[in-house]
Amino acid sequence: MTAIALIGVPMEAGTGRRGAGMGPAAYRAAGLAGALAALGHDVEDRGDLAPPAPLDVAVEGRANDAGQVAAW
Repeated sequence: MTAIALIGVPMEAGTGRRGAGMGPAAYRAAGLAGALAALGHDVEDRGDLAPPAPLDVAVEGRANDAGQVAAW
């Protein structure tokens, strides 16, 4: 049996696409924790991480929300 801790990172920064932040909710709705537990693993869902404050970063070239991405 393996101990598995699931954490959600609801992040869209840097993707350039809306909806990416719903990933953690999607794996919960799909029953990932239950499926892993059914395989004999000890599973704990620790919830979503709170978004950190963006960092002040200088980025050359194309970058979406570089300060937020760097903070994560």
